Amino acid sequence: MAKQWEKEKERAINAIGGHAWFARFGWFLGVIFAVVGVIGELMNTTLGLAPMSWYLLSIAAFASGIVCVVPSAIGLYLYAKESKK
Repeated sequence: MAKQWEKEKERAINAIGGHAWFARFGWFLGVIFAVVGVIGELMNTTLGLAPMSWYLLSIAAFASGIVCVVPSAIGLYLYAKESKK
């Protein structure tokens, strides 16, 4: 598995900025969905979707943010590894 990343380390290093932006977007979207879910639960009303649906959307947004961070972490690791040489 590591050899695959060694072959594509330039692409992984260059992808750090773009993937970090998508991770931040997923995180903010997750926070917004969670807040809407809490507000809907406190008001005991449906704000477009049931509060549980907002919570599930929040979890999905956070998970998509984590998926975007993994290539950035690998790229940063490879950059640090190459800097030591």
